[in-house]
Amino acid sequence: MKGLDKCLCDAKMDKSSVHDVVLVGGSTRIPKVQSLLRDFFCGKELCRSINPDEAVAYGAAIQASILSGRTDDGRLVDMLLREVTPLSLGIETEDNFTMSVVIPRNTAIPTKKVRRFTTFYDNQTAVSFPVYEGESANTRDNNLLGKFKLTDVPPAPQGVPDFNVTFDIDANGVLKVSAEDRDTGRKNSITIVNHGGRLRKEEITHLVLKAESERPQERYAAADQDCHLSTTVLPCGCVVEASGKLPERSDGCTDVALSGGRPMTRPTTSAQPTADTLRRSDAGTHMSTPHTALPLGTPVSQRK
Repeated sequence: MKGLDKCLCDAKMDKSSVHDVVLVGGSTRIPKVQSLLRDFFCGKELCRSINPDEAVAYGAAIQASILSGRTDDGRLVDMLLREVTPLSLGIETEDNFTMSVVIPRNTAIPTKKVRRFTTFYDNQTAVSFPVYEGESANTRDNNLLGKFKLTDVPPAPQGVPDFNVTFDIDANGVLKVSAEDRDTGRKNSITIVNHGGRLRKEEITHLVLKAESERPQERYAAADQDCHLSTTVLPCGCVVEASGKLPERSDGCTDVALSGGRPMTRPTTSAQPTADTLRRSDAGTHMSTPHTALPLGTPVSQRK
């Protein structure tokens, strides 16, 4: 029944909002399967008026009729079938191949989402936007759909430039990703056709299952790393506890305390986010090489 739980979760529905339970496929003839379904939906009676072997064909015929525009007989007036995005869509951010999701998986289409990004380093003059689909937090495990860049960005300190990144999917599944510099009005975009570079159904299923199976391993690895870092940082903690305070540096700044193995500093942004952040440049120099972005309002402690 895990599949049903996940289906309801993805659809943002609960059991009480399901009107009818339609049996699809020959396996639903098995009495035990029917009993499990009935118990899962709190005793709701299963719909047996449709042949389980023909249910998919009925749905395909209805969809074909809608797509062909043959709805004049009035039988499909109240019928609405919505397509959804099979995988999450987003762009790569930071230098560590982080996936920043803009449109989550199972979002009904057509849809349009906008997110704000900014530069990650001082004086960036070019910004790259690699577009990915997939369920992994690491873009190396996802599928690259395409990339584009904005150039001639006016040099400014990190976090100052402001870009609107728009993901727009039409009713035919065509994805258009655009970026606009809100300060200069400069724009660029890329259009990705539904079948151009997109994954097959089997590949989509494989990616989803792989991402779900790797999540527990990632949690275990993070826990092991935390244990190792706790052991490493312990002597420093003992010194601080014994002295009662952190030592003062000659320049008047207090040494950075370690938390989770990384230096923790205060975010330079306010509590309300204003943009997502883009990649590396040499401080104090103009960039000619495009780099990617981070979600707006990312704390400095998470930037590299």
